[in-house]
Amino acid sequence: MAGTMTCRPSHHKTGPDALRTCTLAGALLSILSFQVPNACAFAPQQSLGVDISAEALQRRGDQCVRDSQWVNAEIAYRDALKIDSKLLRSRTGLGLALAHQNDFTAAEEQLRIAITEGNSSVELLIALGSVQQSRKEFSRAEETFRRALSQDHTSVLILDELAHSLHDQKKYTAAFHYWKAALVLTPRNPALQLSIATTHSELGALDEALAESRSIVEQNPSYEPALFVLASVLCRKGDYPTGIEVYRRALQLVPSDSLARRSLGKALLSLQRFGEALPEFEKDIQDNPESAEAHFLLGKTYRGLRKFDAAEEEFHRAYQLDREMPSVEGNLGATLVAEGRMTDALPYLDQAIAHNSKDSESHFQRLKVYEALGNKDSAIKEGKTVAKLNRATVEHDRLAMMLEEAKKFERGNDLLAVVSVYRGALEIDSQNTDVLYGLALAEDSLGRIAEEKRELISAERIHCAPMFYDSATAKEVAHQ
Repeated sequence: MAGTMTCRPSHHKTGPDALRTCTLAGALLSILSFQVPNACAFAPQQSLGVDISAEALQRRGDQCVRDSQWVNAEIAYRDALKIDSKLLRSRTGLGLALAHQNDFTAAEEQLRIAITEGNSSVELLIALGSVQQSRKEFSRAEETFRRALSQDHTSVLILDELAHSLHDQKKYTAAFHYWKAALVLTPRNPALQLSIATTHSELGALDEALAESRSIVEQNPSYEPALFVLASVLCRKGDYPTGIEVYRRALQLVPSDSLARRSLGKALLSLQRFGEALPEFEKDIQDNPESAEAHFLLGKTYRGLRKFDAAEEEFHRAYQLDREMPSVEGNLGATLVAEGRMTDALPYLDQAIAHNSKDSESHFQRLKVYEALGNKDSAIKEGKTVAKLNRATVEHDRLAMMLEEAKKFERGNDLLAVVSVYRGALEIDSQNTDVLYGLALAEDSLGRIAEEKRELISAERIHCAPMFYDSATAKEVAHQ
C-alpha cells in the first residue's frame, strides 16, 4: 500500500531540483508483484539473436530498477513495449528510468500515456506527481497528488508528497495541515515531525519550532536533519554558541553535508569568529566551486581577517557567477574602500544602492568615498541619508524588543500587558502585520472587537492569514 512508503530524503536537503527517488522507486516496486532472477546484466533483446517475450523483457527491466541500473532498465522496457505497447508496468518503468536519467519531460509523457490508457492507480499518480515536482511544476504536482489522495485518504506517503508540493508553492499553512494529518497516522515518524518543526520556523513560530526540533533530537540523537533544523532555529533566535555546537554535531554524523557546513560558517561569521569560519568556507568552496554564495561568504571571511586582496578576489568571483546576488557589490565596494581604492569602489557602491536604497552600510561606505575624494556636496547629502537610515535601524531594533516583550507577557497570560505593548508598537509601525495580528488575538481573547482584526484579513505577510490556504485545502480544513 502506498501509505507505507516513508523513505523521503531529509527535509532541509529536499529542494525542487531533487528527484523524489524513493517515492518513484517505491511507487513502481509496489506495482511489481513478483521477484525475478538477477537478469539485468543480460544483453538487450536485439543482441541475443533469439526471440524473447515481452513479459521476460519486462521482468528484466524490473530487476534493473531494483539494481538502480536505469539505462539498462530503459532498454529492457522499450524492447518490451515494442512487442506489446499495452504493458502498464513497462510503461511505468520506462517513465521511472527516464526520470532517473533527468529526462523529466519524456518521463512525464510515458506516465501520462499509462494513465490515459485507463490505469490511474495510486502508485502511477504518485510517480507522475513526483516527476512533476522534479520539473518544478508544483501546482500540477499538487493537482496530481490530490487526485491520488481522493483514492487513498489514509496514505502517509501521499499526504507527505502533497504537503511538499504545497510547501514548494509557499502555501505553508496548507502544507502544515497535511503534515499534521499524516502525523496522526504515524505519530512517531521523525521526518513528519521535522517537516512540521521546519514549517513552524518558516512561519516565524520559533518557540514551537525549537521545542519540536529539540524533542526530535532527544528521541533520535543521530538523526542529522533534526540536528540541522535545531541548530538553524537556535541561530535564528540569537543563540549562536549553542547553534554552532549543534551544527558541529550534525557534521560529525554527516561530514559531507555542505549545507550544514555553510550554515556553521555563517553562524561563526555572525560572532565575528573569522578564523574558525575560514576552514569551513574553504571546504565549502572545494565541494561547491561554482557556488556564488560560497565565494561571497569566503570573501566576507577574508575581509574580516583584513586579507583584502583575497577578499576582493572572492567577491569578484561571486560577482562573475551571480551578478544579481544581494550584497556582493556592496561588500566588494567596502573592500576596495578599505584598500584605499576609492575611485574603483564607487561604481560598485552605486550598484549596491541602486539594488537596495536602504543598504545603510553601502551608503556609509559611499560617504567615506565622497569625503576622501573631496566631494563635499555629495558627502553632506550622503551623511543625511546615513543618519536617516540609522534612525530607522534604531526603530526597527526597538520594535523587535517590544515584540519579544509582548511574547513574554503572552507566555504569562498577562493579556492587558500584551495589549499595552502592542499598542505602543503600533506607534512605531502602524502597518506591521505581526503587531496587528498579535493585538487582534489579545483583544479577542479579552472579549473585545478589535478594529485591527478586520485589517488582518488583507494582510499579506501574516503567517496565519487565510491567504496561505488554497481553496481546496480551505474547504477541507473547514470540515475538520
